[in-house]
Amino acid sequence: MNPGRPVDVVLIHGWAMHPGMLAPLAGALGPGVRAHLPALPGHGGRAGELAPDPAALARLLLAGAPERAVWCGWSLGGLIALWVAAHCPGRVLALCQIATSPCFVARPGRDAGIAPALLADLRARVAADPAAGVARFLALASRGEADARGALRRLRASHRAGPAPDPRALAAGLELLAHADLYPELAALRVPSLWLFGSGDAIVPARSAAMVAAAGEARVIEDAGHAPFLGRAGELGAILRHWLEDQEVSTRGP
Repeated sequence: MNPGRPVDVVLIHGWAMHPGMLAPLAGALGPGVRAHLPALPGHGGRAGELAPDPAALARLLLAGAPERAVWCGWSLGGLIALWVAAHCPGRVLALCQIATSPCFVARPGRDAGIAPALLADLRARVAADPAAGVARFLALASRGEADARGALRRLRASHRAGPAPDPRALAAGLELLAHADLYPELAALRVPSLWLFGSGDAIVPARSAAMVAAAGEARVIEDAGHAPFLGRAGELGAILRHWLEDQEVSTRGP
């Protein structure tokens, strides 16, 4: 990317997390990028309730986003980024997705998602004790890394570095993940897209790559779990940067 013409990149965090978790990735994108890290309602100290609807969340973030930008979503944030790219392509230079799927829960015709029982267990844990539910999620998110214990330590430390999420937002977010199906948006996608999956991700299985390959470029990162950017920000930043250069997004007019 041309440092003289900065590219705006909107980085959207995932469920129960906060924008600061994506700061290492933002810093690894290089000098030609202006990173924007919005907080979802009920996350990162932002007030408001998290609507269990990707469209409503997308419109909320669009209101504060640059007129044209690369949209990059992690996990739940990827549902929002996909909705924006499909419904507002004039606002999107390219779509970069990390550990996300158009449909998070396995169902007929959507067998690349997580088992319904796993999400049901997480919902029950959050209802009984939100902090315990988040702890379970962090444990799942660390699986698949070459150093799973180190990954879990990084996740816990990064999570503690930001404000705790509102329990109401946690419940609403799981409601969204349980029911959202954005495969129609995937089929309507007309902007360049890159989808990155961790080979050992216990939340968004790597086999999801086959489900999105027709809509864009899908890559599987070996020895990676659900949040590879925390331990390998430089590697992921280079992948995204080089891919964006290949798409020539910095040369597109406003």
